[in-house]
Amino acid sequence: MIIGIRGTLATCSFELLRSLTVQRISVIGVLALFPASMLALITWVPKAQGINVQVAFMEGLIILLVGLVGLLALLLWASTNVYTELEGKSWVFIACRPSGRVSMVLGKYLAAFVLSFSICWIAMTLATIVAQTTGSLSNPNRFWLAMSGLLAIACAVYAAVFTLIGVVFYRRAMVFCAGYILAIEMVVANVPAMVSKFTVRFHLQELLIDWLGWIPPLREDGYRLIFGDCVQWVNWVTFAAIVVLCLAGSCYVIVNREYLTADET
Repeated sequence: MIIGIRGTLATCSFELLRSLTVQRISVIGVLALFPASMLALITWVPKAQGINVQVAFMEGLIILLVGLVGLLALLLWASTNVYTELEGKSWVFIACRPSGRVSMVLGKYLAAFVLSFSICWIAMTLATIVAQTTGSLSNPNRFWLAMSGLLAIACAVYAAVFTLIGVVFYRRAMVFCAGYILAIEMVVANVPAMVSKFTVRFHLQELLIDWLGWIPPLREDGYRLIFGDCVQWVNWVTFAAIVVLCLAGSCYVIVNREYLTADET
């Protein structure tokens, strides 16, 4: 048990340190600056030309841009947990260590969560500052606090889902993760039926509505008529269940599955 915890923390710290390269820092910088840059192009550039632009639905636009950044960050760091070790020829060493496989999976999960949340938080903070200069946010402090908590939850849950996908479909992990987002979180989550409540996005949206109120173009009467009500404790239980089940499934698969360490001929 102690060896597993130490190995998990060691793997996490190693992955974080390995991200401090010029190439990866450049990627992190581009992702973190993307939402603020888009908002600046929408608001500041026309204003410099004498055109006063008031962007409606600014909160929804920030959520969309930051959410896209978070998913891209998780695709890069959470979905390639096994494949990077196989490609780097370090899998044999990991598999021979006590609790090496489990420590690797959990450590990479923690690293992916820390990196993705850090990127999202910086992106959201910069975007909020840019939006506040135009006066498009009615309550920027409340928005910033609510989004900070929501991003932490979203990164933790999606990192667990992507970790499981990366362990099971390690050769095409990014493709399957992208397919999951498109098919489940974008299509199934919009289905006006009970099946939508089994998606992460539905429960994240319920928390967002509870913490921030109704963000246009959402309307309470139409939304509740289609999707119904959801008790808040159900959201928290769902998040915890997804994280635990995905990580437990990842550990089970990684321990019992054989991975090829050489190219098939």
